[in-house]
Amino acid sequence: MRKLTVIIVGIVVLFSACSVEVKKEELKPMLFGQSRGLIAGVDIGDTWEEVKENYPEGWTVRESHEDGLDIYQIRKDWDEGSNYMNLSFGFDEEGLINEMRYTLTLSDKSRLALVEVQKMFIADFNRVTLQEKTDQWKYYGPDGNPYIISLQVIELNENTESLAIDVVKV
Repeated sequence: MRKLTVIIVGIVVLFSACSVEVKKEELKPMLFGQSRGLIAGVDIGDTWEEVKENYPEGWTVRESHEDGLDIYQIRKDWDEGSNYMNLSFGFDEEGLINEMRYTLTLSDKSRLALVEVQKMFIADFNRVTLQEKTDQWKYYGPDGNPYIISLQVIELNENTESLAIDVVKV
């Protein structure tokens, strides 16, 4: 069976002075308002086929196999590429999702929005997880296995910060 070749995961939301403004109130129903799943209706143990059949409205499916790198993503665009969310997946040998990564990237004009979105994620993860640390949570997936959800803020450049959320099997 095929080994996990890549784990890329990102929800990326870019804000700029002359672009579409994305509000946390718009993100919450898309990410946490689905009838199932940890984020955007997707959960650990889902297959790529299930993701392609059930992704949220307004998102697109992206799949790429280049230079030995397999990329599986769903993406939500608000404009011509500068404001978007990207959610990527890693799979185990059986083809089931075993790792996910989400990234929110905001310009320095929207740092307060980044803090608000970070609070939203923390509140939701506290609801679905059993054990809390400052920036990590333990989550038991539908498969019964433990996963660690970690949250990290990364400064990409002087004008842009990124909020990354990883879900990794323990």
